[in-house]
Amino acid sequence: MGNPVTYTIAGVAAATTLAATAAVAVIEDEESSSTTAPNHSIATLPSPTPLTRDPSPVVLTRRTTNASPRTIQEPSTTKGALPRVEHVSKFAAFTSGFLGAALAEVVTLPLDTGKVRMQLDAKSTFTSPVHALKHIVKHEGLSVLWGGLPAGFLRAGMMYSVRLTAYDPMLNKVARNIGGSDPVEQERVKSRVSTKLLTAIPCSALSVCFANPADVLKVRFQKNSASYTKSSIHPKTISDIVMREGFFKGLYSGFLPNVSRNCAVGGAELVGYYQSKEMLLNEFDMEDSTPVHVMASFGAAMSAMLIGKCWVVVVVGRILVAWC
Repeated sequence: MGNPVTYTIAGVAAATTLAATAAVAVIEDEESSSTTAPNHSIATLPSPTPLTRDPSPVVLTRRTTNASPRTIQEPSTTKGALPRVEHVSKFAAFTSGFLGAALAEVVTLPLDTGKVRMQLDAKSTFTSPVHALKHIVKHEGLSVLWGGLPAGFLRAGMMYSVRLTAYDPMLNKVARNIGGSDPVEQERVKSRVSTKLLTAIPCSALSVCFANPADVLKVRFQKNSASYTKSSIHPKTISDIVMREGFFKGLYSGFLPNVSRNCAVGGAELVGYYQSKEMLLNEFDMEDSTPVHVMASFGAAMSAMLIGKCWVVVVVGRILVAWC
């Protein structure tokens, strides 16, 4: 079977490598943006050299990147020229991702609390999520459904803001490595599902590195918030865990299962979102606006749900709850 310590070290090394790859891509993208595009409001893709075998302009389908509207329209009539692309700053991507995910966490945390309690229910006391929620409210109070809300707020915000901020630079890096220096070929590479998946996995690993401590705090409060006298992100709560269990063993408990689960589910979310959005823009000729974002989000949710129903992800989720 091998030494479990060896497997743990190998897993941590692999997760760290994925996260470092995404982090380096963000830094490189920031450096290239600062040197090639002084005006951050508009970024223009360089015009490729016209091919001698086909002097006519290359027709590209529309492509979406990042969470904010950023769409490449049909190329201009100028030979080989690509249109301008609206540049979304990393600060805007980070802020919008943080606030959107945090708001969703406030709404969905009661359901998540019910899920955690059902995962811990070894005696099969609860017959359904609704039964679990009713039992919690009756015996522990309504406020327990939002146990660990501050940590959940921070966890969701960090998880999705880091993921969305890192995705676009990572996608550019992958496209450059596969498609070379030709912008047209890079756009074709970006449109592939395999490229999006290859991009989403390191971004998800990077987001877990930032969000895992908040995730641990949230789960512990969902399991038994009555055993804590302070808020889930109060310095005393955090210091007690660190002093009792150590920094990494306490705040990064369940790190490997968390990375595994989020690489699967988070990758499915990102790919599902962008594929759904491209389909709406290209096949249904919709404008890149809020309705498209909302419908694409349902595509992301469906993708995550299908992957989340996989028995491997379910088992990993139970391990994570047990470790916390």
